[in-house]
Amino acid sequence: MFKKPFKTKSNCQLKTSEKKKLLSRIKLCLPQFNEESELFNIKDPMNTVKVSLHSGVTVNIFVHGSTPVFFEFQDVIYPTIFILWKFPHLVYSFVTHDAVLGKLYNGADLMLPGVIFSSDFSGDISMINKGRPAAVCTDKNLASVAVGQSMLSGQDIASGVKVGRAVKILHTFGDELQKLLDEVPKLPIIIHSNKQIPDVLGSGDARSILSSFESSETSFLNHQTSLESNLCSDVDNLTLRSGSHDKETEPDGSGVSMIQIPYVTTDEVLLQKKFPCETSTVEDNNDNITPEINMDELAEYCLLKSLLSKKLECPILANLFYSKFMLSFVPEGLELNIKKTKHKKLSNMLKEMMVQGVLVIEDIKGVQSITSVNPTHTIFKEMRHKYEAFEVLKTSSSGTPEETSSLEKLEEIKESLVINKLVSPLFKNTPFQKGDVLPVTKAREIIVTYVKETGLTQPSSQNVVLDPILSDIISTRQTVLPWADLINKIIDKMATCYTIRTSKDRIISGKGKLPLIEISTATRSGNKSVTIVNNLEKYGINLNEFARHCQHALAASTTTHPTPSGTQFQVQGSHKPFICALLVERYNIPQRVIPGFAEKSKGKKGRK
Repeated sequence: MFKKPFKTKSNCQLKTSEKKKLLSRIKLCLPQFNEESELFNIKDPMNTVKVSLHSGVTVNIFVHGSTPVFFEFQDVIYPTIFILWKFPHLVYSFVTHDAVLGKLYNGADLMLPGVIFSSDFSGDISMINKGRPAAVCTDKNLASVAVGQSMLSGQDIASGVKVGRAVKILHTFGDELQKLLDEVPKLPIIIHSNKQIPDVLGSGDARSILSSFESSETSFLNHQTSLESNLCSDVDNLTLRSGSHDKETEPDGSGVSMIQIPYVTTDEVLLQKKFPCETSTVEDNNDNITPEINMDELAEYCLLKSLLSKKLECPILANLFYSKFMLSFVPEGLELNIKKTKHKKLSNMLKEMMVQGVLVIEDIKGVQSITSVNPTHTIFKEMRHKYEAFEVLKTSSSGTPEETSSLEKLEEIKESLVINKLVSPLFKNTPFQKGDVLPVTKAREIIVTYVKETGLTQPSSQNVVLDPILSDIISTRQTVLPWADLINKIIDKMATCYTIRTSKDRIISGKGKLPLIEISTATRSGNKSVTIVNNLEKYGINLNEFARHCQHALAASTTTHPTPSGTQFQVQGSHKPFICALLVERYNIPQRVIPGFAEKSKGKKGRK
């Protein structure tokens, strides 16, 4: 169904209520799935992409992040192979041979003679329902390679039906659906859970290995039971605790023994039995454990540091104070979220600080402004010792060029010409041939050399007499053209390509003209405006880093949406001037690739 390219008709984000309805529909179509909460987080962004297939059929694709997870066809919701890689037993999987996969990828359906029904692989055939979703995997890998509609039921298989179609294939690995992903996926390796263990040791039946494991487990459990019974018999005189010494006596001289008994699980015993040379002890490494950050302390630290900033000029609006100052003092690796504090809102936090005498705020028609700050307050003197941990993090993250060095910027853009069939006669006597790439200056030089060598110039004027080759290339009936017009028209007939090099020596190339960074605004539900930016990733810009910077500088939410031409970036609010200035000053994007840069860069705002 997705073997040929499809057209995207719409791309809309689902609301929370629509996600809940989708989960209920999934449960109806896939009754064997009972844990909806593990499928996807209801708070995560999810889009529905309506596409028109090559056959004219309209299909809804549900995209979680940038991964298509389900699609709706004829009022039935089918899982994609990408979600089945995470939940292999979401639907029944028909097992086939590797030789059949080529036929499935070319559009054929899975026939019953190609299905393997064996106790090693076959699951519960009662899960098979006619007309319901089913998957296809191989006998060597449980990862699904195709999804379709089951053409028979479990009763048909139990009755011995062996001829006909088993699955009508709708979606396969490597089809056009994977173009919605950020990168080309690789087929994972998933072992069949109920497959028998092969006899790789050459010691007879492989079941003897399992029996040895079972006997070891039984003997261990018997030993542990006897040990527990002995301990319980003398429990009045024995106290257990965890410690670093094997045996020690209480300092009060009571003579009660304090013994630490290491607990060994059954899995560890079996692992040591099976691979005695590969087992290792697990040590606690407390140095690598990041302590949980107190959001109240982090918010107060950023607020106090901002109030002492030399760049702070009062009065200042509370929202600008938060976006320009407080967010800039967040230590590296941490994230400030006012909603997770006890205040819940910045206004409540500022009011509490005013009660303590730290600052003075004014509330005019619901808009708060900080009018003055008391820098001699005792809270500023205690701040250094109270928030010493944040100071260390801030010091280690500032003063080093790590952020700027890790930022991938644009270094060079090269636009070149490609010799196509139309202009190839002009380059017949040159080292270049059809399909070669050459810069514009070299193309101009070859054109001028050809005109002079063939004697087509007019000494009395700056015109060129057209010969049959030049006339065919330009497609004109004129016999004479000026130099400039001739060169420009020949270059316009040639194909183009571009190469972009970033600061990390990453090369991005493409055919055609250099894509432009399109910046526009749109209105969403509730009369809310959003700024839409396209083609950012084509210039090597990391969308995650770009979104994080916009969130901190504009104090606005951002999101990305997959489109047929790439990934679309959106930020809440109208911020054309800021986006233009950010691209030019931070990422070295030339102004010529941003249409209307002069108009959009006027009145720029925000912290770049």
